[in-house]
Amino acid sequence: MKANIALAATFVSVAAATALFISILPASDVDSEPDSGGPSGIKQIGHVQHRNMLVSPNASAPPSLDFNMMGEIERRFALLSPGKTVFNPPLVMTVAKTERIVARIAALGQDQDILKNLLGQGAPILWKQEHITPTMKARLVGEDFTITTSSPEEQLIGTGSFAEWIWNVTPLDSGEKDLEFHISAVLNIRGFEKVKDFPVTIRRVRVRVNPIHSVSTFVANNWVSLGGWLVAAVTLLWRWLKRRRHAGFTS
Repeated sequence: MKANIALAATFVSVAAATALFISILPASDVDSEPDSGGPSGIKQIGHVQHRNMLVSPNASAPPSLDFNMMGEIERRFALLSPGKTVFNPPLVMTVAKTERIVARIAALGQDQDILKNLLGQGAPILWKQEHITPTMKARLVGEDFTITTSSPEEQLIGTGSFAEWIWNVTPLDSGEKDLEFHISAVLNIRGFEKVKDFPVTIRRVRVRVNPIHSVSTFVANNWVSLGGWLVAAVTLLWRWLKRRRHAGFTS
């Protein structure tokens, strides 16, 4: 009997010690299946992130979520050198008459020939370009114009000379019209191409009427009606001449 009582007392003591040990363990050391929608799920996600950092402290980390892209772009631009840009749109154009317009961009120290052999009839406008990147983009747009080019929109700068864009521009209608010259700088930030647009240069152009083009366009658009009027006019003239001839014979 005494042996049984001693054994039972030992068992109770062991059970109590085990319960006490479990009760003082930290909650994060106890394996459990958290509910993904409850607070315990949030704790588990944080716990997993913490473990990943401990296991691979020297692994390549993904881009920081608080990386300031615009701040990095501005920092890069502050390190860039200036350059020069020339643009030669005409002040006066004529409907249906194509004019050639040229733009050139050169880096600092490579602009000595930027005005040489410039195509087009317009007077060139030259200004300092605040920032020049190794790659620049240029576009020319305008309502009531047909604009074509064989020049690539994106070109390299700083190759020892200027980069050149040439457009063939044809006005479609008379009046005061605007041509918009767009310049963009291209930067590579952490493997991504980022484009920064500079202020748009707008040139107001006075487009004159083209009488020959106006007449030919009117005829082309109304040839059916004009043909009918012409047939009627010829018929009336023929009848009038016939009557006069008949009147001459009878007299």
